[in-house]
Amino acid sequence: MIPDAPQPPVFAPPASPASSIETLLASLWIDILNIEHVDGGADFLALAAGDPYDVATLVSRLCQLGFQIHPATVLAHPRLRDLAGVLGRSTLPPAIRALGFSSRASGNAVGPA
Repeated sequence: MIPDAPQPPVFAPPASPASSIETLLASLWIDILNIEHVDGGADFLALAAGDPYDVATLVSRLCQLGFQIHPATVLAHPRLRDLAGVLGRSTLPPAIRALGFSSRASGNAVGPA
């Protein structure tokens, strides 16, 4: 009996950002890191090669949009989808709500307890 030939691995295409917050974060990451595309499973720290300046720039840009976020939050949740989940659980700033984003919780501070 001839053994079954090994099957080639199945590769799924990277998942695109799924929520509006993920899309917002993805656009910031693309701009800050000067990359062409980012998917929901992307890791900011890996893409930024651990550069603290890029973390500070991301936090600054989010603060400019009205989020209250601490750099430790980015360090604790470096994946796009995870960070979007943290931001999505906060009360979104008025400027972000005006763009059609929605929030699922109260309180707008996003950072270490």
